[in-house]
Formats: sequence, structure tokens, C-alpha cells
Amino acid sequence: MVGYRQVSIYDANSLLLGRWSKKYLQLLILLLLSTLLSACAPSLQYTKEQQAEFEQTIALLDTPEKVDKWLANNFRYDWGLVRRNQRTNWNSFYEFWVHGIQYPIDTYYRRSGVCNDAANFAGYTLNKAGYKVKILTAYKEIPPRTPTDVHTVCAFRDKGKWWVCGDTRNHFGLGIGGPFTDLKEAAKYSISGKLLDYRVDERRKGF
Repeated sequence: MVGYRQVSIYDANSLLLGRWSKKYLQLLILLLLSTLLSACAPSLQYTKEQQAEFEQTIALLDTPEKVDKWLANNFRYDWGLVRRNQRTNWNSFYEFWVHGIQYPIDTYYRRSGVCNDAANFAGYTLNKAGYKVKILTAYKEIPPRTPTDVHTVCAFRDKGKWWVCGDTRNHFGLGIGGPFTDLKEAAKYSISGKLLDYRVDERRKGF
């Protein structure tokens, strides 16, 4: 005689909830992946003419001084993003996963962003001009608690020294910072305070 296990209402509900939970989990994963891909994917809304204009401008910005001047005249710091960042109180998480880093062409046409966007634009442009560049992030606090505790700049190598360009905080549009003997010295210059830590930021976009 074949025996059958009696399934209680609790077991049935658990099974049903388990299936729904699995579906919701799959939807959540797809949503997160979609968000990340949209943040990381290059912009596709530009025409060939706009892309050509961008590349022509980048070709003209072939020195750090020209890049710094272009940013000073065209780039607006997005304080609204900073205020949203402060409300989250998750500075690194918000900056990395939600805002991410704009592609240089986005910065060119939007004319706004935060420090890592300006630094990435400068790094992309100077890399095109043949300079060795590093996207450098400095910290006052570990982990950072507010946007004032972390700052990103473009460091580039020239004449055997490191220099800073694309600095939205202290020296933006006021000339190139440097020379510095190493990246730690450049990071200390950029943070305007006691330097607790720094890193070479690999979250570059477009180069």
C-alpha cells in the first residue's frame, strides 16, 4: 500500500510563500542588475555629430592647463547630489553604486557632476594627450561619513613629478597643483586637512 504524507495548511502556505519569495528575489536581482548596467553603460543618446564635437574638443585640450581652464569655465558642481549623498549617510555606497562616475562625454554635455566626474574627465583627456594619469581619492575619515571626508582628483605625471588637475575643491580653475614627489603628497594637498588614507581609484570611465 502506498503511503501519502499529509500536507498541512502551514506547509502549503510555506511552499507558496517560498515560491513567491523566489520570484520576488529574482525580480529584485534583475532590478539591481538593470540599475547597475544603466549606471555603468556608456551613454547612447549622442549623435555622430555630437560624438565628433566631443572628440574634437578633447583633442584641443592637450595640456593640463587647457583641461583645467575648460573645467573652470564649463563644469558646475552638483550640490544637489551632495545633499542627497548626505541624507543617505552612506557616502561610499551612494557614490559608487547610485551615482557611479559619468563617462567623459556625459560630463562634456551635462556640464555638471561631482569631484570624481571632473577628475575622470581630466584623466581621460590627459590620457588622450599622452600623460600618465591616476584617479586619486583621499580620505579624512575611514570610512567616510560625509562628502567632505572624501575627495577625488586627477593626478598626472610630468617632468618626473606628480601634479593635480581637475580639482573641484580648493584649486579648481586656479592652476595646476604641484609638483609632488609621490601620490601621497598629492592626496594630502587635495584633501585640505589631515590625510588618513588614500587610494588609486580604479573606477575610471572611458579610458
